[in-house]
Amino acid sequence: MTKELLLGCGAARDKRLVVHGQPKAWGELTTLDNNPAHNPDVEMDLSAKGMFLPFHDNTFDEIHAYEVLEHIGQQGDYRAFFAQFEEFHRILKPGGFFCATCPSYRSEWAWGDPSHTRVITSGTLLFLSQAEYKRQVGKTPMSDFRSIYKADFDIVHCDEDEERLTFALKGSDNELESIRNGYENRIDELRTELNDVKELYYNRLKIEEVQDEEIERLTRTNKKRVKVAELRWLLDGHTDVLDEHRTAILQVREAVDQNKETLSAAQREMLATLDRHDGLISKAFACIDNHSDSIYKQQQSIDALLSAIENQPKTKDDLWTYIRRQMNQQGVGGNNEEEEAR
Repeated sequence: MTKELLLGCGAARDKRLVVHGQPKAWGELTTLDNNPAHNPDVEMDLSAKGMFLPFHDNTFDEIHAYEVLEHIGQQGDYRAFFAQFEEFHRILKPGGFFCATCPSYRSEWAWGDPSHTRVITSGTLLFLSQAEYKRQVGKTPMSDFRSIYKADFDIVHCDEDEERLTFALKGSDNELESIRNGYENRIDELRTELNDVKELYYNRLKIEEVQDEEIERLTRTNKKRVKVAELRWLLDGHTDVLDEHRTAILQVREAVDQNKETLSAAQREMLATLDRHDGLISKAFACIDNHSDSIYKQQQSIDALLSAIENQPKTKDDLWTYIRRQMNQQGVGGNNEEEEAR
């Protein structure tokens, strides 16, 4: 006997959808509704956030929901949408069916009813099939929700007219297929993570390349610093030597200061002696200057005398010629002078 769950049963208990090969009548039916007036087997509000159905895994062969899905969840809240269908998938037996009806998006009742919070379309159902993700992701605008959605339904029936969408989904045939799909999804996640790791790795390589360049630059800088340190060490050594000389100079200065009176007296005596010698030297220079003048005058006299001697007559006739020339120069004439001269 098949086990069925009727969600939002209301007052009706009729089976509106029958999947090919499945019984036309209910087998072991469980009803669920939020209104106790309808006497459901389970009283529960499906619109509550974080919906968890109070049933064990793999409990039902079929789940039916007639004009229910548009009342639970919010349009655009994809996390709640996938969580609901993962919960339906959990309580279905492998290969079980989810059958539902809801207003068509073309119906005036889709958004006309104030209690409707979302619209389900034939396109929405594609996001419940792992096969559709593999077929369309990357090739069409279909978004990829496999990172948060792990269940899997095949669309076995879908009919939409102006007023209503009718569909039937079949869950994974067996646990192995579900596990396989789970592993495939996990592989896709790992591939994504691997790509992220590769990107991080390449970024790390770039960072390490920059770091290597920085290390090389720092190494060159460090070598320069070592050279500077060596020069500083040498300068420090010379500074130590200079400090020793400075210390010695200070010691000498200190010794000079201690013997200042004795050294000053000796210096005064030495200066006095030097002054005396300087006076004698000055006088000697004065005498030399005077003697130089006398010698110069004497040299002139000697030069004049030599010139005169040079001009003296050498014979008697030369002498008479010289005397007459001198007398003529003095304006003296006559034989008396000549005789007188003789």
